[in-house]
Amino acid sequence: MAKADAISAQGAEKPKKKKTLLIALLALLVVGAGVGGGAFFYLKSSPASAEAAHEKKGPPSYIKLEPAVVNISNGEDSHYLQVSIDLKTFDSKVEENVTLLMPEIRDGILTLLSGQNPDTVTQPAEREKLRQQIKALVNRLLTAHGKDKDKEPVDGVFFTAFVMQ
Repeated sequence: MAKADAISAQGAEKPKKKKTLLIALLALLVVGAGVGGGAFFYLKSSPASAEAAHEKKGPPSYIKLEPAVVNISNGEDSHYLQVSIDLKTFDSKVEENVTLLMPEIRDGILTLLSGQNPDTVTQPAEREKLRQQIKALVNRLLTAHGKDKDKEPVDGVFFTAFVMQ
């Protein structure tokens, strides 16, 4: 009888081992499909990023704008804000266009600066927001007057001086 119990115990272990092996193989298959799918989407998106890198080939050039000085107030106090700005671009034609449109660009920047609140303009988040607004303004003006309507001519805006008194 002991032999019969041993044989039935071995028979019960084989289906358990097969079931465990089957679950392990299915798990491996699911993980492999996930990794393969992730690799597919990653590699599929790479040509777009390679194309973007191709557009920005070569070293950047920086266009230095004349310093801007504006009067800003919060209703109680009046302050002066002086800002020097450099524009970053990868297109050599942009500097010509910036020079041609300088009166419009300066007017837009002065309008943006004069609308700032002196209590918050020196905070990093507000300066970043102002930087993005200037970039959008300059790109809007350049693309409205230029031939490159599908890309942004200015890649970055940098404050090289930012003084408030």
